[in-house]
Amino acid sequence: EVLANPAIRKVGVGLKADAVKLQHDWGCTMHNLVELADVAEKTRHPDIGKSLRSITSCVLGLAITKSKYVTMSDWASERLNLKQSVYAALDAWVASEALGDLEKLLRDSQALSNAAPNAPSDPPSQRPLDDAGKRPLGG
Repeated sequence: EVLANPAIRKVGVGLKADAVKLQHDWGCTMHNLVELADVAEKTRHPDIGKSLRSITSCVLGLAITKSKYVTMSDWASERLNLKQSVYAALDAWVASEALGDLEKLLRDSQALSNAAPNAPSDPPSQRPLDDAGKRPLGG
């Protein structure tokens, strides 16, 4: 019910491939997919990549690690084990948090460009690095 419900956004990276597999394997159609990599790309920030790890690191400042043991485990099992459940929950949580931050960044960027369309602005690639060696997302 959740995956097919168009009122519930499904957020992640590589969701189209997941949707095709779910449709093929289980006859489940997913609606209201939000591809996080596409949203990140719209920010035009040079440090944001297309992987969930890169987006999470740049946007949330969190380093996530994914065990190959869990990644390559049996996800077709009727019941997920604890490590798989934590892995899936972490993916869902960081994707949702990152989407909120990316959407805010896009809104703020749009508001700035509407308020001062002729104001000079440093391109993101020319902004100074912060203490962690990252370029600030906004401003």
